[in-house]
Amino acid sequence: MMILRRISSTRNILLIYHIFTINSNDKYFLLVDLTIEYKYTTTFMPINCFSYFADSEVGKRMTKHDLINKIIALEWKMFHEVPNVGGPAACQNNPQTFEIMRRSQALSWSEKTLASYWQDLVEAEKKERNLMTEKYARMMASTFPEEYIEIRHHLPPLDPEVPELIEKIIKIILVWERELAKQYPYVCQRGRPIYSSEDNEYVTSLETYLRGELATFSLRTLKLYLEDLLQYSRENKNMSKIILEETVKNYGYNSLEEANKKIKSVIQKQLGD
Repeated sequence: MMILRRISSTRNILLIYHIFTINSNDKYFLLVDLTIEYKYTTTFMPINCFSYFADSEVGKRMTKHDLINKIIALEWKMFHEVPNVGGPAACQNNPQTFEIMRRSQALSWSEKTLASYWQDLVEAEKKERNLMTEKYARMMASTFPEEYIEIRHHLPPLDPEVPELIEKIIKIILVWERELAKQYPYVCQRGRPIYSSEDNEYVTSLETYLRGELATFSLRTLKLYLEDLLQYSRENKNMSKIILEETVKNYGYNSLEEANKKIKSVIQKQLGD
């Protein structure tokens, strides 16, 4: 079993789930019955059974909201089970932050990409693969290179097309991130540094994080995700900005401008003290 060095951040959820698969007329049906218990709040969120077709039909019987709920629930289960040196990281017991971050990102994706990624998660679980463990393990190639050498044989090999797709995606996102850092420097200071050259044993850059996460996507999902990014570019939109706007709104700000101004004020007061 891989024991990872560091994770990054995230409501203590007990997830009870049952998965049934049925093959009929060459169409794959997945029935999922999920119940989530948010500890400390005694709130229950039942997610009803849904069925859908794989490949081009996957997810068509679910709304985008349904897909995102299912993705976050299964991601949280995997994230909560990631082994970590010294025991669970604090973020593994913070599902509220996890949900805000993952939902903000997922909302920017197309339904096709979400449906494909949901299929990735389900197929991984069937094979007893934890995609979150694999993500953080791959990040160690930059943050803990010597230890990564010792665990890399546990990771599944990548499709030959995957590395090039990953680099194309990262190139687009890093341009957007540089724009954000110039526009909203105080908000962005609260997040990850942009480049892998800034990695150390305590901090993991966005570039390294992306390279680890994207390596857990199927080739199908990567192609759909790249198409999402290219569509945003064609429309002259910054997907990273859209994600960050959704994130700060979940923390009580009305806009990125407001968040940047208030964070700047707090930092200036701290420096004044």
